[in-house]
Amino acid sequence: MLAAMTAVALVAAAGCSSSGPDLPDSTGSGATSASGDYTATAREAVDAAYKGLYSAPPKGGPSAQKGKNIWVIPCSSALFGCSEPAAAIQEAAKVLDWKVTTADGKASPAGYTAAINQAVAAHADGIITIAIDCPPARAGLQAAKNARIPTVAVWAYDCDDPKAGGGASLYSATINSSGTPPQFGTRWGTLKADYAIAATGGRAKVLLITHPDFVVTQYEEAGYREELARCGGCQIVDTVDITGQDLGNPATTAQKVATALQKHPEANVVDAPDDTTMAEISQVITASQNSDLVVVAGEGYPSTVALIRKKVVTAAVGVPANWLGWEGADAMNRVLAGETTIPNQGASFQIIDADHGLPASDSQSWTPSVDYRAAFTANWTG
Repeated sequence: MLAAMTAVALVAAAGCSSSGPDLPDSTGSGATSASGDYTATAREAVDAAYKGLYSAPPKGGPSAQKGKNIWVIPCSSALFGCSEPAAAIQEAAKVLDWKVTTADGKASPAGYTAAINQAVAAHADGIITIAIDCPPARAGLQAAKNARIPTVAVWAYDCDDPKAGGGASLYSATINSSGTPPQFGTRWGTLKADYAIAATGGRAKVLLITHPDFVVTQYEEAGYREELARCGGCQIVDTVDITGQDLGNPATTAQKVATALQKHPEANVVDAPDDTTMAEISQVITASQNSDLVVVAGEGYPSTVALIRKKVVTAAVGVPANWLGWEGADAMNRVLAGETTIPNQGASFQIIDADHGLPASDSQSWTPSVDYRAAFTANWTG
C-alpha cells in the first residue's frame, strides 16, 4: 500500500474464526436485495473476478533502452507490497540491460526525499518509485524534474490528482493497470463491495475500515460506497478511520476495530482496505467468534493467504505485485524512448478465497494466469 501505511511489519495471526457463508446462488432465493435483484449483478461481478480481470500487455512498443542507470525506490523494503514490485523491476532490468540501484524509502517523507536526492546526485537516467504518492515526496520529485531525470510511479498518485491536492504534476508517468490510478482504486472498492453484497445475499451490514491519509484508499472507499448504495438491503453501520500514525501502532488499530465490533453486533461484514491492516486486526476477528462474519481484505499477499486458509479472512481482492513492477519497468522504458502516454499494461484484480485462486504455499501471493513477463520481454527484445 501507500507511503506511511507501510510503516508496519506484516504479521499473520493464527485463529479459527469462520470464513463466512458461501456465496448464494445468483438465481436462488437469497439473490435479491430489498430494492431488487442487485445481488445477482454483484454475483456476476464476483464470478468474473474469480477468473481474473487482467489482460495481456499490449503488443509492440519501444525496444529496450539499454545501458541505463535506473534507481528504484520502494516505500519500504520491509513491506511486501513495496519490496515485491522492486524485486520484479530488478528481474525486468536483466532483460532491459539496465543497472538498477535500490534505495529504501524507509516509510517516511524524509526517507523518500533522501532516496530520490541520492538518485539525482548519482545522475540516474530514471527513477521508479513504488507506493510513494507525490505530495510526501514533492521536494525530491521536484529536484529530479529540475535535473531532467524522468520519474515513474508504481501504485501511487501524482500531485495533480484531485485527492492529492490537485497541484502541478511532478511524475513523468504512472503505470496503467487497466486504467488510470483513480480508476484502479475505485474499481478495487467496487469489487470488494460486490463480494460483500453477494456473500450476504444483499443484506450486508458493513464495518468499513478506511485510511483517510492515503489517496488510493480514498478512491477505494468512494468505489465501495457507490457500489454498496446500489444494494437496497445493505448499509455501512460504521466507519473506522485508521490514520498513518495508527498503523505505526498495531494495538491502536486493533482497539479501534474491536470497539466498533462491540458497538455494532449486527455487523456481518468487515472490510479491511489492505493486507497490512488485516494483519493488525486478525486477532480481533478471531476473538469476535462470529461465525457469520464475512471478512474481506486487500492485496492477497502471503500474510492474507495464510489467514484465508485459517478461516480468519473470507476473501481478498488480489493485486499482482510482481506484475506492477514489470509495468513500472515498461513505463520507464517507454518514457526513456520518448513516449508520453502509457497504454493499458494489463494488470488488474482477481478475487481469491478458500475455493478460488489460493497459491500452493502460504509463502506465495496469488499468481495471475497471464504470462506478462513473456509479453513484456517480447516487446523489448523484438
